[in-house]
Amino acid sequence: MERLKPPGDVLTQEASAGAATIENRRAEVAGESSAPERAIAPSGPMFTAARPPSPPPIMPPGGMPPYGSAPPRYGPPPWAPRRRRSNAWVWWLIGGVVGAFVLLGLLVALVGSLIGAWVGSVSGPRYTAESTQTFAVTGTPNMVVRDTAGNITLRSGDAGQVTVHVTKAVRGLVNEAAQRHALDGVTVATTRSGDTVNVTADFATSVFDGTPGHRTVDLLITVPAGANVAITAAAGNIDVAHIAGVYTVDAAAGNITVRDATFADGSRLSAAAGNMTLEGTLASGASMDVSVSAGNVDLRLPAQTHADLDARVSVGNVTIHGWSIPVNRSSMVGASATGPLGGDPRGTVHVSVSTGNIDVRQR
Repeated sequence: MERLKPPGDVLTQEASAGAATIENRRAEVAGESSAPERAIAPSGPMFTAARPPSPPPIMPPGGMPPYGSAPPRYGPPPWAPRRRRSNAWVWWLIGGVVGAFVLLGLLVALVGSLIGAWVGSVSGPRYTAESTQTFAVTGTPNMVVRDTAGNITLRSGDAGQVTVHVTKAVRGLVNEAAQRHALDGVTVATTRSGDTVNVTADFATSVFDGTPGHRTVDLLITVPAGANVAITAAAGNIDVAHIAGVYTVDAAAGNITVRDATFADGSRLSAAAGNMTLEGTLASGASMDVSVSAGNVDLRLPAQTHADLDARVSVGNVTIHGWSIPVNRSSMVGASATGPLGGDPRGTVHVSVSTGNIDVRQR
């Protein structure tokens, strides 16, 4: 019969076995911790994501710098010296302003001198010198007049005789010596060649000619009732009355007045700036030409004038009184009128104005 072990021995053996087991486990854990780590093989297929490529390094134009980062792509390098801004435009601006003030001062001085000369010529004392010459002529004489500045007056006088009265004037001088010097500088030449009498007044009129005064030559001329008149005037008014013949009148600046005249064939009257008043009769079969650049024309003829009218205005109006001649508006600013001034027209009256008005009336 098997002998039973007491329970105390069994517990002791189990305790010893448990202790040994614990010691063995500790040794295994210590060995596992000291052993190198092993990779665990996957149990199935693996998929690896591709790594994005790295951006290429930014290289400066000269290559990779030996140290530090690359310089910026635009602009000068930080170690470059900063360029100083030029201030030449400031000096140009200052010079321009100074020059403008200088020119303004010169202009003011010039205008002041001109105004002073003009005031002196208008309000200063007037000194004159007069002379008269008479010439004998025959038939229908030719009167030729040229004047730089002054009024020209022609009247009918005795037959066979031409009289020229000259009045030289200077204004603005304050002493007698200056007066005589200025008057002596005004030259008036009066000559006769056959039946042609020439009167020429030639002198300087600028304020820069050394004379601060205003100089003029006024002419009063008498001719026979039948005479051909040729007048050229630079500045001044022209007044002619009671003369029959060929009129050749040219005025640069001034008014032209002709009264009780008989205009022979080939008469021509023109003015650059000024008004023109013509009153008279057109010779039988004659034609005449009237032109004004800037100004008005007042033409008065008999009701039975044997000529056609041709009146034209570039800028202005045409007015006809006493004749049934229509006025046409060729444009918004101009006008014209053409038609007979009487029965049996044998000549033409041409009237042209650039800027101004034309007024045609019966005498």
